[in-house]
Amino acid sequence: EIAAGSHDTKPEWCRQVMDCFVLGDGLTWGSLVPEELTFIKCSGEFWPGKTAHLRRIRDALCGGPCEFEEMLFFDDSTKACKTAEGLGAVAVRCVGGVSIAKLMEGLRRFPCGPRTGTKRAHDEM
Repeated sequence: EIAAGSHDTKPEWCRQVMDCFVLGDGLTWGSLVPEELTFIKCSGEFWPGKTAHLRRIRDALCGGPCEFEEMLFFDDSTKACKTAEGLGAVAVRCVGGVSIAKLMEGLRRFPCGPRTGTKRAHDEM
């Protein structure tokens, strides 16, 4: 699943940009990121840092919560990437946006196969 977590005071504008950003063949960035996995906030628990964004994304996944180790995180902030890595995610710093090269970097660093001792909440039911 693809999610978005960002600091901004105008989440509705960010969503409009995502919905208008065409990737090709009529596919938009917004169509890939469901509303329920979009956390664009910069006050309260969401400031400073991205820990609250990551926790909310983790908990909102439609298949049930995942482990941070199952997340691939992209951000332009070194500090946010270090925070994500500290939680267990694979983080890739992307100055100027996510590119195919950065996606491939993240996928190469992402662990393959199931992790020993890690179970998603819905697997235990």
